[in-house]
Amino acid sequence: MTDDATRQVFDAAFRARNRLVASGLMVLASIAPFALALLALPYVSANGRDGPAWALTVAAFVAVGALTRVAQDRLALLGNGRLLRHLRAKLAECPETQAAESAVFVGFSPSDELLTWEGDTDLDVGFLCLGKSELIFLGDRFKWSLQREYIDRIALSAVPVGLRRVVIYWHAPREPARALSLESREAKSLRAAERNTEALYQRLLHWVAEPSAETQSTARFGYPPTGRYGGHRVEELARGSCAVTLSMATIIVLTVWYIASSLLPEALYCHALLWSGFVFVGGAVLTRALLQYLQYASPRRP
Repeated sequence: MTDDATRQVFDAAFRARNRLVASGLMVLASIAPFALALLALPYVSANGRDGPAWALTVAAFVAVGALTRVAQDRLALLGNGRLLRHLRAKLAECPETQAAESAVFVGFSPSDELLTWEGDTDLDVGFLCLGKSELIFLGDRFKWSLQREYIDRIALSAVPVGLRRVVIYWHAPREPARALSLESREAKSLRAAERNTEALYQRLLHWVAEPSAETQSTARFGYPPTGRYGGHRVEELARGSCAVTLSMATIIVLTVWYIASSLLPEALYCHALLWSGFVFVGGAVLTRALLQYLQYASPRRP
């Protein structure tokens, strides 16, 4: 294989860089409508108190909600296209990937818990092939196969945030039960990924119910990896999270109070609302990004 084919792309640096870019774009998306409205306000209203001024203010708040929602939907899979192109080139040189063109591009987690690695809920990405008698995963970091008879149950996870994942409960002979989870990454948005993940769930249900066509595995990469690999629970707070939250909340409240106290006595209500929205929404998104960074940077579990 060439160096490009063997090089791992979906590593810690790739995930951290994508999360940093996504966080920055989220902050910009949350404050851009307020900034544009403040710049446009002198041109649409002579005194900042009439109907056009209020219409511009309401439009700015509506635009923030819509733009933030679109940004969350699109930025969650940032870099997905590059991963797909790299893995197609990487796996094309492997003799075991004859079915890769018809396989599903998925994200893999070695647990049924919702874990994050540098902000991503997938430890690895790759192609999932549904063979005649086994699942075969050909990833950027791992390769594994799982025979049909070792699969105990397949379910859709119920998670408080993010995508629902396909959870596969399985066992190895004379060993305790284990679990892994998958999500479809053949999408450009979270909503499309969720639909494709549900379709993958239905496809796996039909596949596991079929009788095995072979008694021997066609490929042997070993069982799926288990363990956390340094992942953090999504709901797990990192050290310093409370201090950061309280500090940012104090800064936001004091700044909004200072702005309001200087603009409201002059009856500049639209200015006060736009500046307050700029500070509050931008500060909230920035706080979320800081908390995520603390979680990524906190010491990894062995």
